[in-house]
Amino acid sequence: MKVGTDSIILGSWVNIKNAGKFLDIGTGTGILALMMAQRSEAEIIAIESNKSAFLEAVNNVKSSPWNNRIRLVESSFQDFAKAEVYAKTEYDLVISNPPYFTKSIQARTLDRTIARHTINLTSNDLLEGVLKLLNAKGRFCLILPYIEGKQFIKDAEERGLHCIRILHLRTTQNQAVKRLVMEFSPEFRKLKKQELTILDADQNYTIEYKNLTKEFYQFL
Repeated sequence: MKVGTDSIILGSWVNIKNAGKFLDIGTGTGILALMMAQRSEAEIIAIESNKSAFLEAVNNVKSSPWNNRIRLVESSFQDFAKAEVYAKTEYDLVISNPPYFTKSIQARTLDRTIARHTINLTSNDLLEGVLKLLNAKGRFCLILPYIEGKQFIKDAEERGLHCIRILHLRTTQNQAVKRLVMEFSPEFRKLKKQELTILDADQNYTIEYKNLTKEFYQFL
């Protein structure tokens, strides 16, 4: 599976301050876990239920300079959250680029369908597991399409998980908001709102996008 813009933006935007234990839910190729390792000295657990994606993540992590700080676990998030050995750990930061297409046409391959649709991981499963594993001062960050993101904020608030920071993401200035990048916490704080446009009028990356992601693109 290719590296997507969503993961690059999420991994670049996440606030890693005061976080020593990270959890990456549905790591795929391992991209978010690797980005977090590059940005921090944290210990990271990355879980993935799809066998082929898990094996690709294993190869990517082994080839990286940070393989001693990333532990890969082949498991569904539901099983991971229930497992006693993992449930005892409270994480400072949980990140995820989760499946989100609930009504769209499914992808051509089973792997892509599972990765893109809420077949194996619903928002309810995600919230229940995060609330169980996140410590009292911890933070949860994820990226979702606009409509799904607005609903997720409502669902999270009902469970006592508050949106404290949000990035409204547009592909171009004239387009509507395409994605919401969100940070949640069990602690209530005043919401901080931000905006980011990826491409300028000439279809080049904006200065703001370059500044956010330059640590991860070799051509910037």
